[in-house]
Amino acid sequence: ILDNSLDILLLTETWLRETGDEGKCLDLTPAGYSMKSFPRPSHGGGIAVIYRTSLASNLSFATSLPFAHPSFEVAHVTLALCAQQKTLQIFCIYRPPPSPKNKLTDSMFLNDFHELLDLCNGINGIPVILGDTNFHFNKPTLPSVAKLVGMLDDLRFCQSVDKPTHVGGNILDWVM
Repeated sequence: ILDNSLDILLLTETWLRETGDEGKCLDLTPAGYSMKSFPRPSHGGGIAVIYRTSLASNLSFATSLPFAHPSFEVAHVTLALCAQQKTLQIFCIYRPPPSPKNKLTDSMFLNDFHELLDLCNGINGIPVILGDTNFHFNKPTLPSVAKLVGMLDDLRFCQSVDKPTHVGGNILDWVM
């Protein structure tokens, strides 16, 4: 989210560890900015937020939601925009690709994500959902993608990314 008065960068798949990567975090954070990292307890994944340090008093962070969401990682950032008297509720998610090893499925993600959409419709503020979902949004004829698109339409969410975000030509990243 960028304009003349605020700067926030949300990153997925950071692969940062809970301890031992403090130097990398410093290298990633420009002067005048701070970083909040939400590493995955195991190998890979992770989400980070880099933000202008002057915004610190307007921000709050959480990684838990009022429901289980085993199919994706989330960082919930609440940003109070005092001058505009608005609050942005930003949910940055990372969904690992389903595999036999992680036992994740599209169906699990659709159930978990539907709960997130319901939460967004009931919170105070403007919801923004972004991240890497490893869902081929550009293939609307796939049954799981069709279900997801229908869910988004029903709850009046709009995917803003309309160009490939992956070397394979797929749209895996979202901004809603």
